[in-house]
Amino acid sequence: MTWKAWLFSAKRAWARPFIRWTTIATIAMIGISSLLFLWNIIPQREQGGTLVLHYNIYLGIDKVHPWGWVFLLPGAWLVLSLVDFIFAFGWYQEDPHFSFSLITLAGICTFPCMGVFFYLARMNA
Repeated sequence: MTWKAWLFSAKRAWARPFIRWTTIATIAMIGISSLLFLWNIIPQREQGGTLVLHYNIYLGIDKVHPWGWVFLLPGAWLVLSLVDFIFAFGWYQEDPHFSFSLITLAGICTFPCMGVFFYLARMNA
């Protein structure tokens, strides 16, 4: 796919209100929940501290990583969502239903990720 073809497809997709507002709402929710997560976690940092990434009711804390992972999680979430949007906008011209599916999937998957960040912030506080 050439740049011109992708741009033409993206312009046609952006003209659809559902795609435009779902994309804006998803990116806004990713940004707000990532900033709230970092705002809650960064003050808790200790020198050489660790970050708890998983808590199991049977085993307790079972996944601990270095503190730098606090930036990797929101960054990976944002990058994966942006890649999803790039593919969705590029394929809109060829298959609009698939594009709608990708956009909707990105929007729906935002809610569980927001829950994960909320509970990670509560667990590390």
